[in-house]
Amino acid sequence: MAGFERFQSSLPINLILGGLGAGKSSLLQNLLSQKPADHNWGILINEFGNVDIDSKILTNTAKTFIKTIPAGCICCSAVENFSAALDSILQMPLDRIFIEPSGISDPAILVNLLERLANQHNLHIDNIIYIIDATSDIDSDQSLIAKHARQTADVVVINKSDLTNRQHLKQLKQCFSDSYPAKQAIITTTYSQIDLALLYRQSKPVIHKFTGLKRLSSPHLSTIDSTPFDSELDTIGSEIIITEQFYAIGWIFNKNILFDWKPLERLFDDFKQRPEIIRAKGLFCTGKLSMLFQYSNGHHSRENSAYQQDSRLEIIFNNSQHFSAQYPPNATLILLEEHLKKSII
Repeated sequence: MAGFERFQSSLPINLILGGLGAGKSSLLQNLLSQKPADHNWGILINEFGNVDIDSKILTNTAKTFIKTIPAGCICCSAVENFSAALDSILQMPLDRIFIEPSGISDPAILVNLLERLANQHNLHIDNIIYIIDATSDIDSDQSLIAKHARQTADVVVINKSDLTNRQHLKQLKQCFSDSYPAKQAIITTTYSQIDLALLYRQSKPVIHKFTGLKRLSSPHLSTIDSTPFDSELDTIGSEIIITEQFYAIGWIFNKNILFDWKPLERLFDDFKQRPEIIRAKGLFCTGKLSMLFQYSNGHHSRENSAYQQDSRLEIIFNNSQHFSAQYPPNATLILLEEHLKKSII
């Protein structure tokens, strides 16, 4: 029993897993709205690219400390930056830490890394939350990352349940009900809404470590080319990040540049005609308010945002054409900049 008491006195960490566009940042936003007023929370957000959008979306809640780990994956290429960010945020008086990896991080490697760090910092892994898009086809996603996420999760959140039918939701829930280890909870929801109680483990902690897992000799994002480019638009910064499997194009604009939301709406709607686009997320100054646009799995959304320090957009593509720093996706870049130019007032 003494060992369990030590576990209870250590600092809990919740991992928020999920694919690109599943709703991880919205889930964090909803949890922040339920945070007890006297609690201090730390949040580490891993962005695949250098354009930090997720931390800008989160409400500026009191007693909340947010750090971003950009340009890479915290389970391999950005692991040193992750360790440094964790050391930094642990200097704060915290009651709980949330970690939102990029949607292409391998949960198995990340959990093993956290298990090692937990011994150094008096931490423990509390419930691991796995959020998925209800419109996704779980049978077709047999990637190692998806399998590890399903195996590691304690709580499964089937998000965007309003975008599919009851039969598909039933099949998704059954799939997770049959998985091992057993899940603490499997819920369906919309807009990433869950109850705060799902963060807390209901029983003695389960060892999450994947025993026998060998780190791949070539991690999935071990080679990253980060290349600034000369944008035709009036930007603060613009960059292309390329790996073997993915590439991302990002822009940051001065806050004085205003956008017309209607052409942006058409642009994000047109993404469904581009199967190589995995996820797009943008914050745009449109006047008195900013707007957050998001796209994934053939669906896009738009909502108001209080963030007005600048405008920023990042689009992540499947690198099926094997672009590299020497051969960047110039045709795609030109087309996107033409659309963005039409959106600027």
